[in-house]
Amino acid sequence: MKRLDKATLLRNLVERQRAIIDRQEDPRNPNHGLLEMFDIDRDIKNAAPWLIAVARCFEEGDVRCIKAIIGLLQAVTGAETYSDEMDCLRRLLEAAKIMEKGNEELKR
Repeated sequence: MKRLDKATLLRNLVERQRAIIDRQEDPRNPNHGLLEMFDIDRDIKNAAPWLIAVARCFEEGDVRCIKAIIGLLQAVTGAETYSDEMDCLRRLLEAAKIMEKGNEELKR
């Protein structure tokens, strides 16, 4: 399984985990989700090392650099800018924004 597929799976696992927690908090339902929650926790913990490795690739200032790259690409290619490449750069930009926001919160 590709890591991108695993990331999607993890997102779904987190959503399932939230649903399990909601069920557990409902006094009308017995606790049936405990084992499933343990499985989800294990999967998230197994993915943590490579997710952290990806996060460490980003540095402060990447948002500015990626915006500049997008601008250069659009200036050079104009309307011929391939949407796949621009979509990829926009995803990188969003990831860099998330990381820089995290860095700002850590400094506080």
